[in-house]
Amino acid sequence: MGSFDYNSGFEGILYIGTLQHITKKFVQNNLYYGFLIGINLFLSLYFILLYYYRRKEKFYLYFSGMAFSFALWAAGYIGIIFWILDNRMAYLVSAYCGSVSIVICATLFIHSFLSLRYNLFSKILLSLLTFLLLYCTSEIIITGLVESYRMYLFRIFLLTSIVYMVYSTILCIYAIKIHRPHAMKILIGIGTAYIFIFLSILTWLHIIDYTPSSIEPFIAMILVFALVLASRYAQVFSDLEKTHSKLLVLDKMKDDFLAITSHELKTPLHGIMGIAETIMDGTCGLLTVKQKQNLLLIQDEAKRLNTMVSEILDFSKLRAGKVDLFLEHIKVDQVAATIVSLLTPEANKKGLSLILKSSNHCTIIGDRNRLSQIIINLVGNAIKFSDNGTITVNVESSSNCVAITVSDEGPGLDVSDRERIWDPFVQVDNPDNRRSGGTGLGLPITKYLVELHGGTIRVESEKGKGTSFIVILPKEPKFSGITKIKHVEEKHDTLVLPQETTPASIVQDESIAEIPYYTKACILIVDDDEVNRNVIEGFCATAVYELFIAHDGPTALQFLEQHNIDLVLLDLMLPGMSGYEVCQKIRQSKKYASLPVIMVTARDSASDMVRGFVTGANDYITKPFTRSELLIRIENQLAIKQMLDLEQSMAHELKQETKLNRNLYQRSIQLKQIATQIMTWERVIKEDLEIAKAFQLRLMACPQHIPGINFHILYQPLAELSGDVYDIIELKPDVI
Repeated sequence: MGSFDYNSGFEGILYIGTLQHITKKFVQNNLYYGFLIGINLFLSLYFILLYYYRRKEKFYLYFSGMAFSFALWAAGYIGIIFWILDNRMAYLVSAYCGSVSIVICATLFIHSFLSLRYNLFSKILLSLLTFLLLYCTSEIIITGLVESYRMYLFRIFLLTSIVYMVYSTILCIYAIKIHRPHAMKILIGIGTAYIFIFLSILTWLHIIDYTPSSIEPFIAMILVFALVLASRYAQVFSDLEKTHSKLLVLDKMKDDFLAITSHELKTPLHGIMGIAETIMDGTCGLLTVKQKQNLLLIQDEAKRLNTMVSEILDFSKLRAGKVDLFLEHIKVDQVAATIVSLLTPEANKKGLSLILKSSNHCTIIGDRNRLSQIIINLVGNAIKFSDNGTITVNVESSSNCVAITVSDEGPGLDVSDRERIWDPFVQVDNPDNRRSGGTGLGLPITKYLVELHGGTIRVESEKGKGTSFIVILPKEPKFSGITKIKHVEEKHDTLVLPQETTPASIVQDESIAEIPYYTKACILIVDDDEVNRNVIEGFCATAVYELFIAHDGPTALQFLEQHNIDLVLLDLMLPGMSGYEVCQKIRQSKKYASLPVIMVTARDSASDMVRGFVTGANDYITKPFTRSELLIRIENQLAIKQMLDLEQSMAHELKQETKLNRNLYQRSIQLKQIATQIMTWERVIKEDLEIAKAFQLRLMACPQHIPGINFHILYQPLAELSGDVYDIIELKPDVI
């Protein structure tokens, strides 16, 4: 019988039997090996798709190539290729090129999967194997045979394969030594196949006499590698879950860090601003004009630094999606009018005109304070970068949206800067911007807030001709990317502005109405920071309160037991026991149910405020604050407490009066019963008297004539007692 290789004799196992048995055996073998080849083709397709989605992990590609090369080689080795393609060249390509490709892909897979560098020896082996593959392929394409390859190069391929088997084993042992994950599993897979491959190669070299196992050793190696990849994928997924958990912890730590940092930054800023304001009020004596100007400058710079800190914190919250929106119907034109009136003094100081143009029915659903922050950022930006001219705020309404346009006549922007201004911490590179300072977060924050409201913002500018920012807000937006939305009832249109938006110089120029002070009030200040205590004491100096100081929670609770306190100023961050815990302890006692507690802190998030009110706080003031703000809040709480105390007193008096009235009512009932009884008795007595009187009159109608006796009648009826009394009196001898 003949063969493509022109070798005489039989190769492998020879089966002898009937046609039925031989056919059955042939079909069973083809189905069996076809199934194994199908498994490899499936693995090749699966991992090539996996590589498509994870391009950086190239070992998926190499394993896919190895599985496909093995399927190709097995199809030629078993002869199944003839059932698919009855072509000699297909057989040669699958049998010879496939075998070389297996070794090349296995080499690349091991290096890539175990993250091992290609040394000189590896490069030489890969180069040699690549040359053999190219030579074999070229010979098949050109001549349709592999005679020269089999005669001169096939043994080189076999020897190279043996060398690389040993070398790959050494690589796996080295990978185990340097603690590469899954290296031991790869070594097991290689060892499973290489034992049989090594025996088969020795047989082909006529060194030993061994009947080689067909393709099962390769199948074992491929399946072990596939299990290793699946195990690694599962491990990666598990690591991702752990990493995700760690990231959540780190994110929580970041939030805590920002909260603590904001407190640590805002607390000294509050101290600087508070002490400067206290000195400005004249509590430390009269000041010269120059001293007042310097103090005013200190306040302005501290306020500017506080604005930067607030911008960084706001930007961090926006980037993390941790934004609380309090939704209500907002009249945009009225909000814009309030902001324009607020910032007009600042614009006038720079010689700028700030005007507002608005139409009616400019109502949207949104967060009032966030909307004010958008307009303030844009108008403040225009004031900052304009030296002269007019700044115009135009509010227009359409059928489904409201447009807010802020235009100035400033220096304008280059084309290249129109996109850069939306990037965080980026400032336009010109002298005006450097002179104005800032963090470069105002516009990015504005853009985030606009997008949270479902709107868009764009800029129109030309160098030297001013800039216009156009904000388009839908009237009924769909909110997304926020952690909490709360709907609030529609209230008056007074705008509560962020404290950091108003310069200290403007605050100082405002005329604040005289505050009526409760001078006899006893106030407990609970704060561990000496600067904060000094600031609050300075602010309260003009009100002549009686102040008590506590450095921590337990001391504060002792003060409450020992003194009659009217109000507590409670800092949140205290050693040992937090302000929340102190407030809870206070509210646990019915004795302090009406005691006002004002929480003082640098934390200004809605969640912190809500937590403060839940624990029982009456008010919440964030640092830095002004003297007037603190005193007004104190007086409001004292007034509320006074009304509550008066109400409790009146309720007590009313209760006592009600009890007295109830006693009087019971006594009146008793007196009524007694009077009724007396009247009954009087009626009975009167009836008896009438009967007695009639009886007496009938009885004494005429004197009796008895011989020898002279009668003289003396009748005096008794009106007070029942009946009459008859006395026998001897007037003179023989006269009765």
